[in-house]
Amino acid sequence: MTLQETTTPQTSSLQNECITIIARSPGQALKEFHRRGLGKQGYAICGRVVPHKFEVINDDGASEELFNGEHFYSATFFRREELPR
Repeated sequence: MTLQETTTPQTSSLQNECITIIARSPGQALKEFHRRGLGKQGYAICGRVVPHKFEVINDDGASEELFNGEHFYSATFFRREELPR
């Protein structure tokens, strides 16, 4: 299983994009990075690929475990590019 999250925060004329790939092993996450050609699209890894336990905060402020509390590896890749004017 490989999941991904994409966020696009915007500041001035620069566009920042992050893609986080969540996988059962570090190798799966990096394999997906190469399979999708993210390096050729200008993405670079932001940090170490380490296991995470994921939680989300509900609207009422309560924390809820994702993936039944199981640990997955998270690899975040970042791209920054100039927006067209």
